[in-house]
Amino acid sequence: MSLVPISDAQVITVPLIRNPRNQLTRIHQGLQVVAKRSESDEQRPSGPGDSLISTINREFFVEVYVGMPPQAFNLTVDTASSSLWLLSVDNSETDCLNGCYNPSKSMTIQNSNVPFSFDYNVGTVNGTFCTESVSLAGFTIPNQTVALANAMNGRVFSKDEIGNGVIGFAYPGRKTARGILNDVPFIFNLFEQGLISKPVFSVYLNDYDNHNGNQLTLGGIDNSKYKGTLQYAPVLLYSDLSDLASTTHATHAYWAVGGTAVQTSMGYKSTSNDLEEFVLDTASTLTYSPHAEDIIKSLNITHTIDDGTGAYLVDCASQKDIQNITITFQVARTLLGSRTHRFSNPINVTVAVKDLLMPGNSKTFDKATTCLFGIVPTKQSRTIIGISVLRSVYTVYDIHEDRIGFAPAI
Repeated sequence: MSLVPISDAQVITVPLIRNPRNQLTRIHQGLQVVAKRSESDEQRPSGPGDSLISTINREFFVEVYVGMPPQAFNLTVDTASSSLWLLSVDNSETDCLNGCYNPSKSMTIQNSNVPFSFDYNVGTVNGTFCTESVSLAGFTIPNQTVALANAMNGRVFSKDEIGNGVIGFAYPGRKTARGILNDVPFIFNLFEQGLISKPVFSVYLNDYDNHNGNQLTLGGIDNSKYKGTLQYAPVLLYSDLSDLASTTHATHAYWAVGGTAVQTSMGYKSTSNDLEEFVLDTASTLTYSPHAEDIIKSLNITHTIDDGTGAYLVDCASQKDIQNITITFQVARTLLGSRTHRFSNPINVTVAVKDLLMPGNSKTFDKATTCLFGIVPTKQSRTIIGISVLRSVYTVYDIHEDRIGFAPAI
């Protein structure tokens, strides 16, 4: 990999590395922590942390090089957070079997005494910021802000973790609202420094059974990965970390769109007096929705509720009975005007229910008898659209126009 800055702006497609470890154990652990926290605070806000309700299941990584000489890391691609953080050799919570960043071996690090604390709901990550040279797919940012994780608690990472940290793709406003200044996310730095041709990135995630072909495109769109025409929705504005806003003082924080409804092909449709918050999160294997209970009831699928987590478990054999059943997340094309105007002609983000099932008691469908339903309940009012839904849709994140494009994935 070239570590020299690219002189001509271009479009680069980066393969996403699929985590080979069984995700369901980690999902179960994460859900237990989320459920336990929900019991103590039913409407727990995002707070000062760097993510929402994501269990950080680390299903997809990109290879990133940090420092000089370069140290290689697998970082989780996270559209719901904005920081780039790495496990440090000073972190006592991991044995660094898969690599930790060693600041003493880099000639380009500029240390900082500014502390950070990120809350991922399954635990916290703490440490200090530094400035380093960071390279992804040949693109190099020589002065990228990096958070070095020196301490952790909870289940953010296990000792046998194959990943090394997180690279966030959310807006810099996510950090500014928390009082962190001059920390521009890597993808925004790429555009500001003229390294990508357009201020756009896009994500394609393959079927659950297919570990290949997952990709992140920087600077453009891969037209071969979707069907039909891309339809765009404006990104929501926030006046703080929890409230939607329409004021001039608002900022973009998450890649979130306005939801008008959630409906199933079996007759259920949610109702709301105003737009709901749909946040796209590539670091969460599951989708969290306040409508989950109504959704699963409308599908007429025999299911049980997992003790302690609230997740829905179904018989994997039910796949053959739900071939034509779908769930649609309806997204507003505009945030302006009357409720009637905002709710009219929404974008339909549709996923087949059979594609929401994941093997629960085995790594593969052919051996599994119990499956996990990919939409789980949350007591928060926002919906977190995770990988379970994003596999069915090609998504384009337009930084300049502050919009997200949707089209059915191939």
